[in-house]
Amino acid sequence: MQIVFGQILIILLYVLIGYFAGKGGLINPDQRKYLTRICTDLIMPFTVLSAVNQDITPQQMVHLGLILILLLIMSTIFFSVSLPLIVFIGTRFL
Repeated sequence: MQIVFGQILIILLYVLIGYFAGKGGLINPDQRKYLTRICTDLIMPFTVLSAVNQDITPQQMVHLGLILILLLIMSTIFFSVSLPLIVFIGTRFL
């Protein structure tokens, strides 16, 4: 778990460096597009794959399953609340 946390911190550091480089004018919008694509298409999947290669105990698998179930429930609630709200706002104000 510490390895994954360290990798997330490294990615966060890269994001901050990119943000300040963009604000400072070191990276133009065209370069920013390609750097974003490299991060999303290469770096993030490899981070996930390296996290999968770790030894996971059965108790951790149960916890991960519970987290997955909670995420699915939360996303279902979010979408079931947000969709009628969007329809209401769209018919009310447009």
